Amino acid sequence: MLNTTNNISKTEIKTPATGIIQRSNEKSFFLKFHQNSKLADHLFEPNPKYNNKAISIIQMMLINEGYILAECVNVEDV
Repeated sequence: MLNTTNNISKTEIKTPATGIIQRSNEKSFFLKFHQNSKLADHLFEPNPKYNNKAISIIQMMLINEGYILAECVNVEDV
């Protein structure tokens, strides 16, 4: 039997559990792309670039049928 009366663990959830992605940096931008696209190949490299600028991917979410929504920011803006 499980002991549910003495639960001392604490969990903090800082992102919504609604299936949405929120902007977390004022200088960030969003990209939508397919996981098998050339853009995905560039973004999943060890040092990703977009428009010949180094970027950092803050968060990403699989939205449907292999499409990804990614929040990105230029490294120089961080």
